[in-house]
Amino acid sequence: MSVLKVLLEEAGISPQRLSATGYGEYRPVAPNDNEENRSLNRRVDLVILKEAFKVTEPHR
Repeated sequence: MSVLKVLLEEAGISPQRLSATGYGEYRPVAPNDNEENRSLNRRVDLVILKEAFKVTEPHR
C-alpha cells in the first residue's frame, strides 16, 4: 500500500488507473523456512499494462 500511496500522492497517477492486491502467504517465491527466504517474499510487483488491455490482474 505504501507504493500505491506514493504513486497517487507524489506521482499524481489517477486512482482509477491503479489497483492493489495482497497475496500474503499464497504466492511466495521461496519457502518461508528462513529469514533470507522470507525477505525474498516481502516484495512489490508492479505490472504496467497498455490501456487497451483493460485487465486488473496479470494472468499466469
